Amino acid sequence: MPSRATSQMEQDLIKCDFDGLCITELYIVKEHVVGFPTEYLKIYKQGSPRAAIIFRTEYKFVPILITRDILDIYWDIYNRYCKYVICYYILFAIRRHISLLSEFEKLLEQFKDKMIVINGDFNAKSPAWSSVEQDNRGRTLLEFIYRLDIDIQNDPDYAPTFESPREKS
Repeated sequence: MPSRATSQMEQDLIKCDFDGLCITELYIVKEHVVGFPTEYLKIYKQGSPRAAIIFRTEYKFVPILITRDILDIYWDIYNRYCKYVICYYILFAIRRHISLLSEFEKLLEQFKDKMIVINGDFNAKSPAWSSVEQDNRGRTLLEFIYRLDIDIQNDPDYAPTFESPREKS
């Protein structure tokens, strides 16, 4: 049975008539993402994915890279192609974080003249995208964002997406 959060996303897709949705931390049953209407296509790496893109079946897409943690597609939405990237990075070592950002930069460089939408959980803190104190991963990610001239669309004054007694982000 899908989780309450997945059920809420399913209701929002239908009620708000969304064309698509990028999600991390999916609800998986027998190696498949579950809990979404059949009129939506689910793109993810079968097994134990941590990221997925879900959009209406009438849209066309070309997969660039599909892994457990990164989905990179070229998506035709209303006859306008857009590169769409969603990623989920669970990182503890800053060296691994820098290595993953280097891989990510190579993906972005291939389409630098096209519109690119990046959505993801980078496990990094910075006041540039949330109301928390910056950590080392946040500083490294912010340097990456500035170097590639990426616009941040997060509202730093918005409620945190994660909150526990010990931490919020």
